[in-house]
Amino acid sequence: MKIKEVLMLVVFITVIFISGCDTNKVDEITVFAAASLTESISEIKEKFENSRDSEVRINLNFAGTQTLKTQVQNGERPNIFISANIDYMNQLVDEGFIDEYENFIKNQLVLIKNPKSRFLIEDVNDLWGDGLRIAAGDESVPVGGYFEDILKNAVANGIISKIEKEKIHNNVVTRELSVKDIVAKVLFGEVDVGIVYRTDITKSIEKDIIEIELAMFDYKSVDYSIGIISNSKNDLAKDFYNYILSDDGKEVFKKYKFFVK
Repeated sequence: MKIKEVLMLVVFITVIFISGCDTNKVDEITVFAAASLTESISEIKEKFENSRDSEVRINLNFAGTQTLKTQVQNGERPNIFISANIDYMNQLVDEGFIDEYENFIKNQLVLIKNPKSRFLIEDVNDLWGDGLRIAAGDESVPVGGYFEDILKNAVANGIISKIEKEKIHNNVVTRELSVKDIVAKVLFGEVDVGIVYRTDITKSIEKDIIEIELAMFDYKSVDYSIGIISNSKNDLAKDFYNYILSDDGKEVFKKYKFFVK
């Protein structure tokens, strides 16, 4: 074989190899999302990936919003950040980590009780009973912060006294960094009740817990916001951001008991 023919063959094989590599290349992004969005965002991710003509990969990281915010501040660079507390989103915006964001869904706190618990919980006055074990969120994470705001408002409006608030605090035997951990504590009977989001009462557990709505929880609406991380925007990130905010995304959030705009 002549040298010219050999060179042409090498070029041809190289082109085929490069083309094959390009064909198999997967476009991907990373999403940081509050743990309370685990089921809804996972379903939206699957629907979005299945709707694409080319293969894409959406990598999901779920945790307490405070944990995710700290990771971003410490150098992690997801493409999209979804917060269960708009204050944390505003903080990242002020610090230059977020280019674009929108408040898009709402949630609400409820109590869940282990059916085997001996305690009867009908209103806030039952939360300071002797021996009651409560699981709440750490004050650094949204679900815990919201609970504290609700208790402060209850004191300010004469619903409970400062002493009664202190008794409720004394019954909080564990402070968790993720709402999913609160649910687990209730399911396994490690506590009598837990303060969670209404959306955490999924079909898989609704028969294993008792949901209790307290009037004082109506004070605080839980707002979620979604943002695109600065310098990480690409077509896929923008497309997924828009898909979450679309009617298709809203239908999924409704399915999981979120309030949508």
